[in-house]
Formats: sequence, structure tokens, C-alpha cells
Amino acid sequence: MKFFEYKILTNKVFKKSLMNEEEFNRLGKQGWELVQVTSEEAGVARAFFKRAV
Repeated sequence: MKFFEYKILTNKVFKKSLMNEEEFNRLGKQGWELVQVTSEEAGVARAFFKRAV
């Protein structure tokens, strides 16, 4: 049975974004897999990651 840990990046769209190609590549090298990106009416974006433990 596989087990996973999860990470959620939350960022206001109008602030300096943590959600950029460089950050996603850094997380990928650490074994994180991007599962989904969502945005809400309040201008908040969330990126959901998982990796096997």
C-alpha cells in the first residue's frame, strides 16, 4: 500500500506569486507531484501537491 503526504501552496493572485515555473521545478526535484490548481473569486489561487512517503 502506498502512502502520500500533501502540500498546499496558497497565494493571493495580486501578490508576488510562489506559483511559478521555478518553484514548481524545485518542488518536482524534491519528489512533489502537482495534482491540481484552483482559483477562487477572492483572488486566491491554490496548488495541491503530493509525494509518496
